[in-house]
Amino acid sequence: MDMQQKVKEILNSPQGVGIVYFIGIGGIGMSALARYFKSLNKEVSGYDKTETTLTKELVSEGIKVHYNDDLNLIPKDADLVIYTPAVPQDHEELNYFRDNNYAVVKRSDVLGAITADRFNICIGGTHGKTTVSAMTAHILRHTGYGCNAFLGGISTNYETNFWSSENETCVVEADEYDRSFLKLSPDIAVITSIDADHLDIYGTEENLQDAFVEFGLHPEHHILKYYLLMPAVFLYSLPAPLSLEQLCQVLHYPLWIMLPLFQQGVVHLQSGGLRPQMEMEQTKPVFEPHIILQ
Repeated sequence: MDMQQKVKEILNSPQGVGIVYFIGIGGIGMSALARYFKSLNKEVSGYDKTETTLTKELVSEGIKVHYNDDLNLIPKDADLVIYTPAVPQDHEELNYFRDNNYAVVKRSDVLGAITADRFNICIGGTHGKTTVSAMTAHILRHTGYGCNAFLGGISTNYETNFWSSENETCVVEADEYDRSFLKLSPDIAVITSIDADHLDIYGTEENLQDAFVEFGLHPEHHILKYYLLMPAVFLYSLPAPLSLEQLCQVLHYPLWIMLPLFQQGVVHLQSGGLRPQMEMEQTKPVFEPHIILQ
């Protein structure tokens, strides 16, 4: 059986049915998933290398956590085993589950399965994605619209990195490490920033940029593209005439970001500076595409 299909089978099983085990449960993304499965009344437990404030909180929420790589401590009847790439390949528990044909799935594949059949706001970027994810999820929660939030940090307002809602909308922090965000199914794709990072994975900055473009232009889903641009882009007093390449140098924006904005008519040059083609209005609905200023 396809592993994502196995995850969906667990997700769709009756409340209280399903045993889910996490290897690396204390990670910020892993703990959010553990809380998600716990919210579905699954039996959740896990291993982590070190006891932390976060793992203590998981224990207080009814999730069993141990800190020794010990086969005597694992649930031999686990239906699903979720691990993070940060776990070393010689980890005894991980290899036991693999060698004995358990359903062993990476964290990114689980998020991919969760987002496959829901409306998803996926927020990526080398900087700022945690902040924007928390802000977005807070707005939907505070207004009563509701969402399932998978955050890459602890929200100060709610002291957690996950909350659930009967509304099937998901706000997901999209992690570019290991190309994980390409397994998501965004309906709204947000890119906050792109700088050279994780080059051990991507090799070059250009490859990283290509991955973000693929994330933002997911071929199988309708995408509302939100461009987060510095206010200076719209207010900058520009000497004329400038080529697009010169403009990018002045504004410190790469050409590959700015070119589509001009081609699509999102922004355009006017005498005296750069202006948005569409003005922001306070009355616009939350999900209508428009330019968001930082």
